Amino acid sequence: MSFKNVQLVIPRKVNKKIHAVQLRRRLRICQWLAVVILTAASPSYPRAGAGPSSTAHESAVLESSVSVATAGFFSLNWQDAQSAPFVLQESSSPGFSNASVIYRGPDTAHFVSGRDNGKYYFRVRAARDGGWSEPIAVTVHHHSLPRALGFFSVGLIVFAATMAVIVAGASRTREP
Repeated sequence: MSFKNVQLVIPRKVNKKIHAVQLRRRLRICQWLAVVILTAASPSYPRAGAGPSSTAHESAVLESSVSVATAGFFSLNWQDAQSAPFVLQESSSPGFSNASVIYRGPDTAHFVSGRDNGKYYFRVRAARDGGWSEPIAVTVHHHSLPRALGFFSVGLIVFAATMAVIVAGASRTREP
């Protein structure tokens, strides 16, 4: 018995499922490449910030995700033995003469964005009888216009490559 002329018949529904799986796999690869490229291109992505500060016995320990924020955002995290509401202050001066409360509540992290270029100081304390943490400083220095356009160009190239892979895959699997 010879199997030379035997053809495998795949029902239309199964063929669509295989096509969808291939597209999802290609999309995951493109997404992974985009993350790798953007992570390598962004110097503020790795955790390079101020580590835990040495604080007084009753104070919370405050740390930042970065010491220089070039991406336009950063996060502040703190730890405290008390499970009380916390107060987070921000100031443009190290003495906190013009401090403002930017968060009050039970969470132990806060996301900060929308700041202009400059140096900002932060401190946190438990709302009930807590001492202030050691202040930490975060410098906001946004990317220059040429660098931002470079990031945009890389994103455009990744998008175009993704679309090319999708179109090429769709044209190969199209039934006559």
